[in-house]
Amino acid sequence: MASSKPDNAFTDLQNHCDGNRTATDITFLNILKNRHPNHHITSYTPANCDLHGYAAAGFAKSTLIDDDESFALTTSYHAPALRLERQHHPGDLKDTMLLACWRYEWTTTEFLVYNLQLRSVFRGGPEIYAFVLAPRSDGAVSKGHSTATDKLMLAAGQWSQDLHEEVYVFDGGSWVKNKDLHASIQTSTWDDVILDASTKTALIDDVEGFFDSRDLYAEFAVPWKRGIIFHGLPGNGKTISIKALMAVLARREEPVPSLYVKSFEGCAGQQMNIRNIFARARIMAPCLLIFEDLDSLITDATRSYFLNEVDGLEKNDGILMIGSTNHLDALDPAIRDRPSRFDRKYHYRLPGFGERVEYARYWQKKLERNPRVDFPEGACGVIASLTDGFSFAYLKELFVAVLLVIARGGTGEGKIPDTVSPNSNVLVNETKEGEQESPANEAVELDEKQEAARLRRQAFSSVSIPEELQNSILVKVMRQQIYTLLEEMDNNAAPARDRIPRKPKPTAAIKK
Repeated sequence: MASSKPDNAFTDLQNHCDGNRTATDITFLNILKNRHPNHHITSYTPANCDLHGYAAAGFAKSTLIDDDESFALTTSYHAPALRLERQHHPGDLKDTMLLACWRYEWTTTEFLVYNLQLRSVFRGGPEIYAFVLAPRSDGAVSKGHSTATDKLMLAAGQWSQDLHEEVYVFDGGSWVKNKDLHASIQTSTWDDVILDASTKTALIDDVEGFFDSRDLYAEFAVPWKRGIIFHGLPGNGKTISIKALMAVLARREEPVPSLYVKSFEGCAGQQMNIRNIFARARIMAPCLLIFEDLDSLITDATRSYFLNEVDGLEKNDGILMIGSTNHLDALDPAIRDRPSRFDRKYHYRLPGFGERVEYARYWQKKLERNPRVDFPEGACGVIASLTDGFSFAYLKELFVAVLLVIARGGTGEGKIPDTVSPNSNVLVNETKEGEQESPANEAVELDEKQEAARLRRQAFSSVSIPEELQNSILVKVMRQQIYTLLEEMDNNAAPARDRIPRKPKPTAAIKK
């Protein structure tokens, strides 16, 4: 089907940019009307109606018109993500379309799609103007609408609202579809989450049960919404639990989308951003709405806005909120202690002996086909005994460090003291002359940390290695690395003034 050629559009736009701009969208609309008198023109918002993504998914055909009269771009160089890749890969040239036009074929109609991108003087970022041009001969035009364009935008708009191997991330004041985050969670399963069996079962039943129970909520006239808080010391499984939830829900027969909130900040203001967060969640429901580090998101400035969206007149049916925090006591009681906002709290404690054994077995299974590492069957219990008081984050660092040492030929032959006592320079909690004493709550917290350090070292010293494991390279290297990590953990538990200082760098003498 023949279509008019968008000639001289770039020349007209260039003439416009030479003078004072007042309303670029109206000016460019007028340019298009003059260039394409036989087309009906509709301005649209790409963020809500992704015509190019719709075509890339195979629902339409889009062909770029790359002549000088309807095409302009800026090119930038992007280096490889890793410096070591540069010797094999020179990098990429990435284009940003300033002015572009596509022939867009959908059903029986050939449209023209224009995109114009200019830098905003006020916002600093780009302003995007987009237009769909439909031949007047291909459909009725009434009250400013083209029937053909309306059908296209309804189909593409509905497709655009769904996630396609993506996760919605709210950051900088807007929702962005993130493919990288979606890809990073695809291998996550509940096998990666080490929790005591009862807690793990309760958590899975809580989340899966919510999305399976819409009819039950309706039967008992209970709002179909729920909130859960993950809390506890950092490094004990909150984030990996969230990733496992996202992955499992995405693999359901009717996939449940995930929306991840990083910040309430943005140029529209926190009140409007919180409103936009819940507006999107209501559109996507049933969905999982994630607030990581909830205590830093909800402050005195944002508390009332947040509660209005949670408790307000608008329905939040189908929304399961999950908030994580390392500091439960820092949350406002109206959020922390009020069911119907966040109904259940799951405490992620330091792993007990059983969880540490299970974590060691998790690594044993991962390494069972690795010829570099001999992982004796009885080593899991010994490792669990040696690592009393370790978080999962420290356990992971331990295994990574051990594997690297073994891969480099380490044998763990170095001497370790039979009796390990806390370093007095690290754990002494005294007030030095001229210093003020710490506040009472800080002193209590410090005492608890130091007592935990003492118990960790006491447990380490009390473990005897079975005779059949005494020649195991894995166990010997493991014991050395545990000792090293204990020193680091002890130093973290000390008051700042008592931590072992770094040696100052030598300075050159000043010549007079």
